[in-house]
Amino acid sequence: MKNKGFTLIELMIVVAIIAIIAAIGIPSYQSYVIKANRSEAQQEVLKLINEQVRLASLNQTVSPSAVNGFTFEHYTVEYPEAATSASDFAAANFKVEIKAKSTSVQDKDTNCKTLIHNKFGPVGTAAHISECWGG
Repeated sequence: MKNKGFTLIELMIVVAIIAIIAAIGIPSYQSYVIKANRSEAQQEVLKLINEQVRLASLNQTVSPSAVNGFTFEHYTVEYPEAATSASDFAAANFKVEIKAKSTSVQDKDTNCKTLIHNKFGPVGTAAHISECWGG
């Protein structure tokens, strides 16, 4: 009489295959989520910066309070050096920092926890800009 079912070896092989697939897939997925969240925050910050440029050109003033403390799901946005007048803005004193929240999945984004952008573009070393801003 033949036994129907799986042997212990066959089950262990299946479990090992699933473990290998998970070991490859889960870190790749987490990396994708981190990059997607970073990209979303960058797009939102660029919108805020464009709004500040518009305010500076129309009103000869900027509004730090419109950005300072602004939060996304995974990031907080701050003005470390707020430009309060159009002349500050023109002198490139306008700078925005995007900081990953420590309670977020972005806390695992070790090289890009803080992103800095001024009115001319991303700020930092060429390697940091290339890795974190994709350019």
